[in-house]
Amino acid sequence: MVAPAFRTTAGAIAVADLDSQIDTEQRLFAQTQDLALGVQLIDLLSERAQFLGTLEDLDASDDLSLELVRRHPADPSSLLARASVLNGLHRFQEALSELDAAATRGGSPDRIALQRASTLLAMGRATEAAQVFARVNRQYPTLHTLGDEAMARAELGDAQAARNLFRQALSSYRDVSPFPVAWVDFHAAMVEDKLGHAMRHPLRRAAA
Repeated sequence: MVAPAFRTTAGAIAVADLDSQIDTEQRLFAQTQDLALGVQLIDLLSERAQFLGTLEDLDASDDLSLELVRRHPADPSSLLARASVLNGLHRFQEALSELDAAATRGGSPDRIALQRASTLLAMGRATEAAQVFARVNRQYPTLHTLGDEAMARAELGDAQAARNLFRQALSSYRDVSPFPVAWVDFHAAMVEDKLGHAMRHPLRRAAA
């Protein structure tokens, strides 16, 4: 697989920027207790936990999502944030329950469907997940939805479709953050390994 040629910010710089953004938003949230800011902070903490393996960030996002639900129990944004955290903690049934609650409170059907599909994929229900991701990708494909569909197709044994979707995911990328690219590279390598193919790293990326 030939990767599209583009450059991203150097990893060390990107991590420092992420640290700075989290510090800033933590201070602002402590002052304002703003729901939207809290949801953004959860996303940032979850991103750092995913790429750096910082367990304290998982704990912080867990605590913060609980606080948001306690303060805003009827707002679907808090419930969706909580569902995302629970999914990251592999508490899948609880995540699905939060998504059901968000749906009853008027949460975005498309966003709920995508989060539900991600949880179903993690639970091994790849057929259901693939159908949702394919529907979304026919209209509004993104790096993450294409990558998610690639993983679902791989779980269903369609290695070539998975490779094509990973390639499309990278081709769709128009930013300079290395984190989404690393996410695709990691999962593409996992798929190759799981399918028993020789480890090639077709998604090499240069860093600026």
